[in-house]
Amino acid sequence: MAKTYNLPANEQLLKIATIISTELSDVKKDNITITFELEKELLRQIDEEYFFKNNKEALPSDFSPADEVLVTILDLQFKFIEKINE
Repeated sequence: MAKTYNLPANEQLLKIATIISTELSDVKKDNITITFELEKELLRQIDEEYFFKNNKEALPSDFSPADEVLVTILDLQFKFIEKINE
């Protein structure tokens, strides 16, 4: 049985973006957002990962957790938000 992960890897996001961009080559991408609902701890994890990846000189004290993380890959938006359990 294959292991199931809670977060997509960066390579997987790139593959998704490539497939969608190719398939929808004649469609504007600025209105496409793929949303992942994550537990609070996972949202913080991905928030930290992208924050420090994009701010190489940042100190740990510079990080402030966000309510959502928006990542753009090949003109597609990937949004990570906190899962609300109802």
